Amino acid sequence: MELWLAFLVGLGGSFHCVGMCGPIALALPQQNRRRSFILGRLFYNAGRITTYMLLGAICGTLGYAIHWTGLRQSLSILLGITLILGVALPALGHRFGSMPGLPWLRRKLADLLRTHSQSTLYMVGILNGLLPCGFLYIGLIGALTMNGPWQGAGYMAAFGMGTLPLMLLASLSGRLLRPQARQWIPHLLRWGVAALGVLLIIRGVLPDVHHGH
Repeated sequence: MELWLAFLVGLGGSFHCVGMCGPIALALPQQNRRRSFILGRLFYNAGRITTYMLLGAICGTLGYAIHWTGLRQSLSILLGITLILGVALPALGHRFGSMPGLPWLRRKLADLLRTHSQSTLYMVGILNGLLPCGFLYIGLIGALTMNGPWQGAGYMAAFGMGTLPLMLLASLSGRLLRPQARQWIPHLLRWGVAALGVLLIIRGVLPDVHHGH
């Protein structure tokens, strides 16, 4: 249940990923050989998902600690309310545009994009996963309700796999979504975030729902 939820959240939000991270995918070095070209795109996306898993493991560890404090249900309710307020009050969701180290991260990405090795493309994906992204934070909120590092990493792996089909297609085809298609994406994401918020509140009020009993 948890992994399917994470996958569907990633799949539904992958339109946002293409809009935000698509330019980086399009800027990846071009290899002449088809096999190298495809492998490079796979390495890039594997790097993104690796970072998601590491961040998920951290959140899962925090979730495990919170579980032993007896505050897990309260946290789930609080996170659910936060997500719903973020939908109702969009200004709350625009506080992530700057963070310490962001200029360095962008410069490092620009340097890596000038090289052509497969390991470099993997590192581009690793660093790409660290860029500020409200949609990623939504996934990490779900990982924070997990019960340990492995569960948190698994949740974010499923989340990353949900983003993979569209991101891979964008990096292989060299095209982004048309402007007309982007217009309905924010509405879709808002409904998805609100639904996840309601689910987290239900899990906090009815803890058996979280454990699948």
